[in-house]
Amino acid sequence: MRGIAVYLGALALIATTLVACGESARETRSFESANTPTDRLTIRTNDGHVIVQADPTVTKIVGTVKVRAEGYDNESLARDAVSKISIVESGPPSSLQLTLAGPATSGIEDIEADLFLRVPPGITVSVFTENEPIEVIGLPVLDLTTDDDYIELTNTSGNARIRNEDGQIRVLSHIGDIDARTRRAEMRLLDIAGNVQASTSQRMIFASVNPPPFGYVELTTSVAGIDLALPMDWGAMLWARTTAPGGLAIEGLDWYEDQVGPGIVGGQLWDGQGAVDLLTTEADIVLRPY
Repeated sequence: MRGIAVYLGALALIATTLVACGESARETRSFESANTPTDRLTIRTNDGHVIVQADPTVTKIVGTVKVRAEGYDNESLARDAVSKISIVESGPPSSLQLTLAGPATSGIEDIEADLFLRVPPGITVSVFTENEPIEVIGLPVLDLTTDDDYIELTNTSGNARIRNEDGQIRVLSHIGDIDARTRRAEMRLLDIAGNVQASTSQRMIFASVNPPPFGYVELTTSVAGIDLALPMDWGAMLWARTTAPGGLAIEGLDWYEDQVGPGIVGGQLWDGQGAVDLLTTEADIVLRPY
């Protein structure tokens, strides 16, 4: 009897899981904006992977939209929900906005749209989504925000504000300032020509930065290391702090000590015109040539 009860309980659990998952439907569509953007593009979507890439062969925003509806009682309802999902275009061409729109959902149902868009070069991009990745390639960036997945910039420019709750932030080759924040996720900010301000916790920060004269680099984490590469001929006043068992190392840079103590280094790099502020706990801080 005990075995039968366990078996029936398992069946009930499986049935409950199936009901919770519900039915889903998917559809892939082509997209082309009605207007030709001239300055800015803002994308707002509740859920969905967003990839935006510069393409000199296009004059409008073109690409592919993959929509899906999940958690519905039957397939017909899911397909009906998919048919009602759309990308709404608003605003003037100078500040065009694309917004995901769809039917109202309950706590079980969910609608999402993955956007893979090609954009004329020079358009400044902002993206706001939840729980999904953001990738921008070859374009100016203004503001990128997601919750739990990665944000990745490649060959971008502009003064970029990047916000993530628990996902990685990866930047490879950027001209302009970076202001980046996440929690409990690694940061890789590589080949940055500009000022950098970045913070996370419990994960490492890797950065290679070429700031402007009188510029700054501010990196903050905890219980994880900081690895920073700077040009040998860029000067700054330096303040670096960690706690045991972490240590501090400055390798191959022109460096003048001013204050050195347990877990603290202060002094001057090269001509001292800029500012470097590095903070972590229980982990190493390493500075080296870029």
